[in-house]
Amino acid sequence: MSYLQSLTPTYYDTLVEWELVEELISLLDESEQTEAYQLLFKTLDHVVLEKALHLLEEQHHQDFLDLLTHQHHEPFVLSWLEERSEGISHQLKITIRETKVEIKELLIKE
Repeated sequence: MSYLQSLTPTYYDTLVEWELVEELISLLDESEQTEAYQLLFKTLDHVVLEKALHLLEEQHHQDFLDLLTHQHHEPFVLSWLEERSEGISHQLKITIRETKVEIKELLIKE
């Protein structure tokens, strides 16, 4: 089982091009890969949360945070977001892609 398969899914999994994530991590020494996956996922969680809150009307923020507290892994959270902010999935996908590009640039510099 790969590291990715062992992870708990997130509501935004369908927006991530996982092959690119594995490509990024493969640039590192094997001994660094687990930590890199963890850092990458924490970073993605952070940027997706930040972008979603930015795109959602403030009146939905608390409901969204409550959903994440108990159902972070459920795909319907993405549908819930889309119902409240049309096009948010597309914007989150762009944010994820940009974040991966930035991370790749950092990895290549080292």
